Amino acid sequence: MRFGLVLMCCVATAACDDGAVISVDTSVQLLLSAGSLSLVPNGYLVPVQVSAFSGSVPVLGLSVGLSSSMMGVTLTPASATTDSSGTTTVEALVPFGAQTIVSATATGGAFADVPLSAGPISLSLTTEAPTVHVPGGELVTMIAHATAQGLDASGVSLTFTTNVSGVTFAPSPVVTDGDGKARAIVDAPYSATPLVATVAGGGASQLLSLSPLLSPLTVSLTSTVGPPASTGTNYEVTATVAAQDGTPVSGVAVAFAQYGTSANSNPFTPASSTTDSQGHASSFVTFATPSLLAVVTVAGVPAECPVPAPPTGEVCH
Repeated sequence: MRFGLVLMCCVATAACDDGAVISVDTSVQLLLSAGSLSLVPNGYLVPVQVSAFSGSVPVLGLSVGLSSSMMGVTLTPASATTDSSGTTTVEALVPFGAQTIVSATATGGAFADVPLSAGPISLSLTTEAPTVHVPGGELVTMIAHATAQGLDASGVSLTFTTNVSGVTFAPSPVVTDGDGKARAIVDAPYSATPLVATVAGGGASQLLSLSPLLSPLTVSLTSTVGPPASTGTNYEVTATVAAQDGTPVSGVAVAFAQYGTSANSNPFTPASSTTDSQGHASSFVTFATPSLLAVVTVAGVPAECPVPAPPTGEVCH
C-alpha cells in the first residue's frame, strides 16, 4: 500500500528579454511512498521513495531531508538528492510493534509524509529441564522464542519479570539470537503465591506459570523428648523438608504452631526456623497433655502433624 501527502511550494519566476515578467509553473510537488517490508534483526526494513515534480516534469538535484516522528526508527540516509527521474530512495528500519510517520522536507519548503508501521512479533515461552535445587527454591531456565511472519526474529530485546517482588531473571533484558531465542534463568522460590513469569518485547508479551514446574515439597516430622519440664513434657520437634525426588530443601522457612492456638499463645520456641543443608528445621515445645497437633507451615503451605511423632517420622503434607 502506498501513502502520500502532497504540498505545493513556489520556487522561482522567469523574465523575458523585453522586461515583461511571465509566470511559469514552478511549483514543486513531493510524494512519499512506502515499499514492501523485509524482515531484519529487531524489526522491518521499509524502502521509502521520494518523488519530486514541477508540474509533470521530474525535478533533478533537489535536496531532501527526512525525519521520523518516533525515536528508534533509523533512516538511511537521513538526507538525499533526487536523480534524473526526480526520485530518491531511503530505507527506514522500524522496530517490531512500532508506528511512525516519516516526513520529507525539500529545499524551498516542499513537504510530504507517509505513515509506517511494523507489526508485533509473536512470542512463546517454555522452560528447559531439569530444574536445579538451590536454597529456598529452584533455578529454572526460561526460553523465549520470537517470530515474525512465521520466521525467527533475531535482535529483539526481551525483558523477563515475575509477579512476585524480589524475584529476578539473569540476564534481563536479553536479545534474541539468530534462531529468535533468548534464555534467562530465574531463582524461583518455594512460595504459597503462584509464581508467574512474563516476557515482553517487540510489541508482544507472553505469560507462563512457574509454580507447577517446581518440585512438590514433602514434610516429615520427628520429635524427641528433652529435659524434664515443670509444666509438662519438653520436646524438640524437627521438620524435614524435601523435594519430590528426595533432595533435601535448604533455605525454606518453616513455621511451627499448635493447632487452634493464637499467635500470642503459640507454645513453640522459636515460632519459625529455616531449613539447613539437610532440610531440617527445629523448634521446642512444652506441654502437659500427652500429645498435641502441630501445624507446620512450609513455604506458606500448612501441614498438620501430631507431636510426639513416630520415631521414623510421619509424612504430613
